[in-house]
Amino acid sequence: LVETIITLAETNSPKETAAWDYSRAFNLLSSGYLAEYLTREQALNMSLELAKKVQPLYHSWDEFFEGYFKGYEQWSTALTTYLGILN
Repeated sequence: LVETIITLAETNSPKETAAWDYSRAFNLLSSGYLAEYLTREQALNMSLELAKKVQPLYHSWDEFFEGYFKGYEQWSTALTTYLGILN
């Protein structure tokens, strides 16, 4: 699942919103460790590999979080629209 999110972020998300996808991938890695699907070493190694991909994309934490919030807004709008269709 983490690899799928990373692939989607790399291929489908513009840099301006990809930080949301990358953050979700980091979150899934930590959750996988807490749920004992991953060992601590696996989660840390995968997080490090992801961080190496993400770090060159953003020049500062401000830039990263700007992308995170734009990505969240996009995700939230899509979810609200989807849930509105279901109701």
